[in-house]
Amino acid sequence: MKHTIAFADNGQDFLEWDVIDGVVADSRPFQGSVWKGTKVDMTKAQEGQLLPIITKRGESRFVLYPVVAMSRTE
Repeated sequence: MKHTIAFADNGQDFLEWDVIDGVVADSRPFQGSVWKGTKVDMTKAQEGQLLPIITKRGESRFVLYPVVAMSRTE
């Protein structure tokens, strides 16, 4: 299942992620190589909240920019 997550624009280099089966597949407009492979628990993703992630190194963190929109395609 594919989700697109949009983040609040605070001047950072990424605004949207494509997440496929709980793993970041792409980041726009930049930082694709930084975020690809990051794990996202979509059951905890909520608009207006910080997104909990597990980094490629296995660390639990939050994205520092709130989620402003989410969409799902199958």
